[in-house]
Amino acid sequence: MTDTLTPFPVNATAGNAASWQMALAAYETSSADLRAILDVKAIAEREEIDCRAAGKPSAFADDIHAHIDAFSNRIMDRDCENVDRLMQTPAPDWTAYRRKAEIAIRESVETKASPWLLADANALLGGEA
Repeated sequence: MTDTLTPFPVNATAGNAASWQMALAAYETSSADLRAILDVKAIAEREEIDCRAAGKPSAFADDIHAHIDAFSNRIMDRDCENVDRLMQTPAPDWTAYRRKAEIAIRESVETKASPWLLADANALLGGEA
């Protein structure tokens, strides 16, 4: 997750369901990709540990581990961007708002996301975003 998020758009409204669905889908896809690559990384690490325990280094495990690290870093960067984008996308209703709050907590960005959550709550209560 980046250290700063852009300001909440002044013209944003809570009724932008299409933008919310697109941001949520991007977040869910990148999160699933990240979980998958971390699963593959765990398999490669187990292979590396097993080879070392048997006293025979594995060039395959070393090579695959290096590629997995590079790929997982790119996926993590994309996932962080998608979390940022989702937090900044107005929640169209209270169900989306609760989902956004749950994701903010799970991703440990609740403090950074608080201005957008506050703006969402204000818009959903009939105020301005």
